[in-house]
Amino acid sequence: MGFNPKDRTGVRSAEECRPARVRDSRDGKAQDRNGREPNDRGAGTVAAIGICLVLLGFSVVALLMVQASVAAVRAATAADLAALAGADTLRGLQLPAADNPPAAASGDACGVAGEVAARNNAFLRACTVNPETNTLTVETEVDVPALPVPAAARARAGPPG
Repeated sequence: MGFNPKDRTGVRSAEECRPARVRDSRDGKAQDRNGREPNDRGAGTVAAIGICLVLLGFSVVALLMVQASVAAVRAATAADLAALAGADTLRGLQLPAADNPPAAASGDACGVAGEVAARNNAFLRACTVNPETNTLTVETEVDVPALPVPAAARARAGPPG
């Protein structure tokens, strides 16, 4: 099977082989196969809006992560302070009467820890006293406004040494 110059099946004309867009040498404007200018108006606006929406999404995610981090630090601080106050109550230490929580007078370490956690805008989730080592373990949680799960923290305190 050789090449038959009279057989034109499968052979494309020069017009068909032209690219979809070519530059017209007369005025420098892009044209399609039929000699018309393509309609690309507004494509830059759509791309810019898309980029802005992606950046807005990243900003929202970053804001949520920062808010969760701040809530975790607040929960840890409240847990530390509550555990220390409860451990001091276990040891029999008391603050001056003006600053003393009402539970401190009764010697209730978990009650003191709960009041200190509440003063730090946290909720005391659990409190455990170990009478053998005279230590107190507390768990606190702080609500995060934009997230469905609260931030939680755990702390343990006992006598020095």
